[in-house]
Amino acid sequence: MKKYFLGLASVLFLLSCGHVPETHYFTIDYPLVPAENTNGHGILWVKKFDTDDLYSQDKFVYQISDYEVKFDNYRRWVSTPAELLTLQAVAHLRASGAFERVTMVPPRERNWLVLSCRIKKFQENFKGADHSAQVALWIRVTSEPQHKILWSELLQQKVRIEGHSENAILRAMSEAVQNVFSELVEKLRANIS
Repeated sequence: MKKYFLGLASVLFLLSCGHVPETHYFTIDYPLVPAENTNGHGILWVKKFDTDDLYSQDKFVYQISDYEVKFDNYRRWVSTPAELLTLQAVAHLRASGAFERVTMVPPRERNWLVLSCRIKKFQENFKGADHSAQVALWIRVTSEPQHKILWSELLQQKVRIEGHSENAILRAMSEAVQNVFSELVEKLRANIS
């Protein structure tokens, strides 16, 4: 009974203070320029990205010190970072022309490549003078069905956020993602023959 009254008191307090802040949902966006040279070879299966626990939900993550991380309950991604970045990676890789085909389902062909990724950072940094967007992805490419690792590396980008508006944050996050995926294409071309 005591819990009931505490819950009721909390609701009445919120109602008396005004309205609950509106939740806003955001996505990553940048122009995908189709490559002029689209003579890519091979098939690339992009597996759904995995994440460290910190990025497993759709809330914005921001770090305010070396030891403290916070979640924003009212600014959220349209989907989890794993889903959002997997789809963006596929779109970026398809536009790059680096492969004959980029797919999100296991191919039926005899040989293909698999791109796996673990999201290590996908956040806003707000530590002292450092106001930046940071993206770090641990990428691994294997040759299948042999399960041979062809290449793996941590790719990371940090972009300064100019201003404090949501648009400034999203521009910087989008640029950091674009830079990571552009670097990914370069590394794939250099390391996968």
